[in-house]
Amino acid sequence: MTRFSEYEYYCPIRDAYVARVSVADDHGAEFFMIVERDGKGYRERRENAIDACIEAIEAGCAPGEVRIR
Repeated sequence: MTRFSEYEYYCPIRDAYVARVSVADDHGAEFFMIVERDGKGYRERRENAIDACIEAIEAGCAPGEVRIR
């Protein structure tokens, strides 16, 4: 299981509660995604964010916000 951190807050721009889901690489650099907390399917969105962060780390991307295209 991958270790991750999660910080929940209200985002006025999205007018919703969101969570910043973070995964650190071996050097402690943070890769994160902002995930909407409202509605059904949050666990799946969180797992997808964790997977995307891990893929970014493995691909050698720069730390910071991970975006899915």
